[in-house]
Amino acid sequence: VDTRAQAAPPPTAASTTAPAQPRAQNTWFGSSGGVRVIDGGSGEPGSVRLQLAFDYFGSSEFLRPKDKHRSLSGTLSFGGTPIEHLELFASVGARSNSNEAGNPILLQTSGDLTLGAKGYLHVLPWLDAGADLRVLVMNSIGELGVKGSATSLGLRAAASADLRKAAALPFPLLLRANVGYLLDNSS
Repeated sequence: VDTRAQAAPPPTAASTTAPAQPRAQNTWFGSSGGVRVIDGGSGEPGSVRLQLAFDYFGSSEFLRPKDKHRSLSGTLSFGGTPIEHLELFASVGARSNSNEAGNPILLQTSGDLTLGAKGYLHVLPWLDAGADLRVLVMNSIGELGVKGSATSLGLRAAASADLRKAAALPFPLLLRANVGYLLDNSS
């Protein structure tokens, strides 16, 4: 009886390469991309993403000498790619800013809602282009409830180049670019 362990077979080409579509992450407001800049593409069809994000900033002498500034915000975002070339996303967020030099000292919003949809194309294996349309439903500062007159509409174009997928010269670099317009009614 031969008790020697058998060597594992060598890895196949499919197991040593990156997935065709790397995992997508949510931006702060739900669309796929980086923290604030969206991707031209999206995740795999049938995929969903959920993110809870938290942001804090604190500084002394931020606006004036001897003042203290604190900012805290959080967002719960959801994104999904139900079918190829379509992404749907939503987020709800809250913010609080405090500065001893301000009047009022504390500014708060809670329940700001973003709803949107993005269409996208794979232009080249390493280049994606897309555009999104989003609706921002804002709340009043320091009050509860939606302020309908503050509803805003945004349109944005996006491109992303994932050079990890470039056949000629794969390189671990991801570039994103966005240009857009926000019809801002929040004032």
